[in-house]
Amino acid sequence: MRSLRKSLPPLGTLVFFEAVMRNGGFTAASSELYVSQAAASKRIRQLEEWLGAPLLERGARTLTPTPAAEKLAEPISMALDYINSSLNSVQPQTKLHVRVASNNALSVFWLLPRIRAFALRDTSCPVESVVSDDPVSLLAAEYDLVITYGSAPRMAGSVSR
Repeated sequence: MRSLRKSLPPLGTLVFFEAVMRNGGFTAASSELYVSQAAASKRIRQLEEWLGAPLLERGARTLTPTPAAEKLAEPISMALDYINSSLNSVQPQTKLHVRVASNNALSVFWLLPRIRAFALRDTSCPVESVVSDDPVSLLAAEYDLVITYGSAPRMAGSVSR
C-alpha cells in the first residue's frame, strides 16, 4: 500500500468540502461545523490550491459548484461515510445520554430550540430536557447540566456567570 500522506489533501478540507456541497453553501456548512464562514471558505480554498483547480464559482451571494466539484462530491461523501462507519464499528457501544435542566422561560425561548437543532445533527447522543421553576430541584445531582436565568442557590461544584 502506497503512502496516502502525500497523495491525499488534508482530510479536514474534505470534511468542509462535503458539508458545503451537501448544504449548498458556506452559511449552513459553517453552522453545522461550528466555525465561521471565513474558516469554511479558507478550507475550501486550501483544497482548491491542493487540487490546482477551482471547486466553486463565487459570485455576489451565489456559489456554483464547478464540474470538478460535481465529480468529487459523491465519492468524497461516500468515503467520509465509510470512514465514519469504520470508526464507529471499533468504538465501544456505550450510549451517551445527557440530562439538561433549566427553568421554564429559559427552556422555552432558548434551550429547546438548541436541543432540537443538536438532535437533528447528532442522533448518537440523546438529550433529555427537564424543566422546573424550583431552583432547588434544578440543582439535583442527577442532571449533567443545569442552565438557569436569574438568581439561584449555590451548590458545591457549580459555576455561576
